Amino acid sequence: MKEYLQTVSEPPTVDLVVHVKHDLDTRRRTLVERALVSQQGVQRVNFNPQRSHLMLVGYDPLEIDSGAILELIGQHRLTAQLVGGL
Repeated sequence: MKEYLQTVSEPPTVDLVVHVKHDLDTRRRTLVERALVSQQGVQRVNFNPQRSHLMLVGYDPLEIDSGAILELIGQHRLTAQLVGGL
């Protein structure tokens, strides 16, 4: 059992805060969240309910990097910048 626990581990997760420079309605935010979370390595995406221009992205840095996440956001004709990691 101990050997099994050592071989099975959770993927590493980095939490990133992204500032989206657009005022998005709920529908558009949902579309962006779904598109990002469907990408390999992106584990979760949530806009902050109180500050809808801030998005938290949890991702596996072994599969995708922050630059690729910004590129994916840009594919939705949005401008965004990294605020920082958590």
